[in-house]
Amino acid sequence: MQAMQQLDPTSRESWGDHPSGVFVIGERVGVPVARPSGDNTEAVIAALRGIVGSHSLGAALEAGEIIFRHVFGGDEYLLRGRGKKCSSFRRLAAHPDLEMSTSSLWRAVAIFELSLRFPELTQYLHVGVAHVSVVLGLPQAEQFVLLREAELRRWTRRKLQKLATEARLRQRACGVLPCARVVESLAGLELLVRDAGLDRQLGLMTNSEASQALFTLQRIQQRVVEVELRLRQVAGAYREWR
Repeated sequence: MQAMQQLDPTSRESWGDHPSGVFVIGERVGVPVARPSGDNTEAVIAALRGIVGSHSLGAALEAGEIIFRHVFGGDEYLLRGRGKKCSSFRRLAAHPDLEMSTSSLWRAVAIFELSLRFPELTQYLHVGVAHVSVVLGLPQAEQFVLLREAELRRWTRRKLQKLATEARLRQRACGVLPCARVVESLAGLELLVRDAGLDRQLGLMTNSEASQALFTLQRIQQRVVEVELRLRQVAGAYREWR
């Protein structure tokens, strides 16, 4: 992308703070991520202008990726921690030459962040921006189930919004508190591995994709053991406290 050459993520100078130079949270393994370097607002705006099909899901994902990588520096913690209050995001949203509203900018980056946790979203043909927008804010597992059903059953936005509203009302009626992010992530992982269509998807993978998936799975397995031990410590401490 010509307008973003100075932010080329393949350049070592643009790599993040991870000691290996590889961003590993919500990212493909081995793909370096650009960190913001000074005020790159003009370059970001130029890149956003080059996106075709402003109302399509593909366009929202493309815009969201530009914002995520070059405004939030590919940092999921910064995105979730500061959000719209991030100075780089506020500077972009306030720029007079920007042709997108603040809400459109935020929706795009939120949709892209969701696609990092739910990659099959990028392959959907029926689900659009309007569909995804109505599930934002729901628990991760609920988002996945509703979006998958909407794609398979070709639900209208109105149908999906009705079900999403019902899900929110159930949460309030039961007094369900928001889950810790690790609980939501584990629920999403369980949903993935229990997917009836997983075997078919695995059979369609290329050799390169399978090798990358195996490498990632090995790293996950090592980390899962550590997380389990830590959770047992937390659970044990809680029981002792009570």
